[in-house]
Formats: sequence, C-alpha cells, structure tokens
Amino acid sequence: MEKSDSFEVRFNEGDIIFCEFEPGEEMYVIKEGKVRITKIQNNKEKTIDIIGPGDMFGEMALIDNDRRTATVIAETDVTLIRVDKNNFEILAKNNPQWAIKLLKSFSRRIYDAKRKLRILSIKDIDTRILETLIMLSEGAAKEDEKTVFLNVTVEDIAHWSGVSLKEAEEILNRYSRMGKIVLDKEGIKINNIMDLKRLSQNKQKI
Repeated sequence: MEKSDSFEVRFNEGDIIFCEFEPGEEMYVIKEGKVRITKIQNNKEKTIDIIGPGDMFGEMALIDNDRRTATVIAETDVTLIRVDKNNFEILAKNNPQWAIKLLKSFSRRIYDAKRKLRILSIKDIDTRILETLIMLSEGAAKEDEKTVFLNVTVEDIAHWSGVSLKEAEEILNRYSRMGKIVLDKEGIKINNIMDLKRLSQNKQKI
C-alpha cells in the first residue's frame, strides 16, 4: 500500500486491502482501477463482486465498527479514497451530493449483499447461474422490454455465482443452444428476461 495525500491510498494488483472477519474502521471509494470482493462459503473462497471507479466498499464500518464481512483484493492497481469517521464530516461538507450517494449506497449494499448471499446458498448450480444473470440484468442496458445485454464474461458469471469456470461454460452453452441467451466476445445477451425469470422460478419449485 502506498499513501499519497491525506485521503488517497494506492494498492498494487493482488494486494489484500482488508480481510474478512478483521475489524474495520474505514470505508473506501474507488478512484481508479478495480477490486474483487470475496467471501468464504463452505470453506471455499468465492467471488461476490468485481467493482470499479465510483463504487464504494467497506461502508458498514462507518456505522458499527464490526468485523469485515468480506475480503477485498486489488484486481488491478487501484487508487482509493479512504474515509473514516474523522474525515467523513470534512468530505460530506465539501461534497453533500457524495454524502447522499453514500446513504443510498448503504441501503443498496445491504439489499445486494443479502441477495448475493441468497444466490450462493442455492444448492442447484443451474439455478444459481440463472439468478446471477437475473440479478445482473437489473442494472444493465435493455434493448427493449425483453432483451438485455450484459457486459460480462463467462468467467465473471462463474465468479459471481460461485461455480467453476467449466461448470459455468457448460450451463451457459446449454442455454445458448436453447436460444435463451447469446454468447459473444462483447458479453452475454439475454433474449427474453421474463422467460429466464420463469425458468428460474420453475426450477426452484422442484
């Protein structure tokens, strides 16, 4: 880790920013680069998310000083803005819009964390991948009411759904052959998001 000014810190690719279960007293805003968020599930490390510039992480430390609920690793070289209880007031006064965004982030992060943990708890990996696609579609660009394009790779889906790359490839290729999705170098296109939701719901009823 390299410190620049009073708020900015830099990490090299592969550096651990903080670990799951360790005490936390500060949050971070990503200025440049990407970080990977992981959790231990069934004694295995699983990637929960990969986030980039403008995103925040570790914000719950400003509320309860509790132990970290995930490990964060620099996916690339990153520059972060470090926010603790001492400089939070300064940053909030200088940028009230940022403070409002942070409050909204608190609410959204709590919802997202619960959603991702629920997906990882699904035993059927087929359904887990469907639910991951559905979750990602909620913030993705829609070509029309049915078609959604995800700017992600098969490897991303494997990370976010907590399955191996081979398992993700097999399942996504099967749905591609069925005409549910289209796989290409640019990402994944969901041909009918409502159809995918119905398919997931039916699988969870079995």
